[in-house]
Amino acid sequence: MIILNKDKKTKIKEAIPEGIYYIDITQSKDDKQSGIREYNNAWYSFSRSKEGEKQWGKYNIPIYTNKDCTNTTESSTKRQGFYIHGGESYGDNGGIDLSKEDTRFFQVLESIKEEYKEVLEYIKDDKGRIIIKLEVGYGERKSEIDLRGKRTPNGGVVEWISQFNAIFGTLEKQKTACNRACVYILQNAGVSQIETPINNKVTYQIAIEKGVGYKERNKVYERNQNINIATTTNPSDYMQVDIQTFEAGLSYLDSELERGYPVVVGTDHHYNYNGGYNNDLSTDHFVVIVGRGYDTKGLFYRFYEVGTNREDANKKKFGISDDNKFYIENNTLQGKPAHKLERNYLVTQIRKNKTYKEKK
Repeated sequence: MIILNKDKKTKIKEAIPEGIYYIDITQSKDDKQSGIREYNNAWYSFSRSKEGEKQWGKYNIPIYTNKDCTNTTESSTKRQGFYIHGGESYGDNGGIDLSKEDTRFFQVLESIKEEYKEVLEYIKDDKGRIIIKLEVGYGERKSEIDLRGKRTPNGGVVEWISQFNAIFGTLEKQKTACNRACVYILQNAGVSQIETPINNKVTYQIAIEKGVGYKERNKVYERNQNINIATTTNPSDYMQVDIQTFEAGLSYLDSELERGYPVVVGTDHHYNYNGGYNNDLSTDHFVVIVGRGYDTKGLFYRFYEVGTNREDANKKKFGISDDNKFYIENNTLQGKPAHKLERNYLVTQIRKNKTYKEKK
């Protein structure tokens, strides 16, 4: 079963209704009426113009209303011709638009077909087709929030500062001042106290590195040196995630943003980075989440990057870049800082705002 959620705001009269449908995921280069329809180029000539019209994308899949994949007419609207399709932009035909994400969608689909090749052979019908269920639902869209430079409810201001600032001491001290810079931002924003670890624990410890565990006897996190993790720059390869804590932490993060306050989070970007001296032996760096929104990749959380004082080609500080975003991936928040795109951040912990200053 594939579940696709579309924004309720786009659930207009022409949109495909919620419900259960079916698709044939058998690759079909010849039969244009079933399976994954593949085009060899990005153009077709349905119009009278010699150039033709830009079509939806290299691939699209017809959506059927019955398990035999013979009927495309939806019973309540009597409409037909719904597709899952991609392309350069979203269309208005009422199907499921993948836009530029079509390549990723079909890559995932093909990888599933390859991984479960033997299993799928058993579920082919008498026509050699692989039919799977498609459930269409409409989820709630979260409000978009951007606290950068804004006043908080008690009169604070959400202003960025780099950890490489003289107020954090010598250059050597600045190199490890990310947490202090984040706390400084929160205090200026009207948060008087931010959560600090108690017995080396925080409320929302979302993820820790594999091979690290908490020892109740000593009240500390310890690393099992016998576990060998291959060198990688992708935190997903060596992190273990607590899904329940992630969901609770994300709910808390949303509630604070909706109240108008930023939130400090810890991130991991390298396995056993510098020996891992933070409380969880996993957090390498701290940033401040200052908003959320949507782009072609979906829901993102915007952050202030305190770990740089550099500027881009337009003389804008990388620390406040529009490109500093976390996305939800595999029950984690992951993203790349604009000043160092080769680095992958994965949120390890969310620090709660404990107390707030009196309103000015």
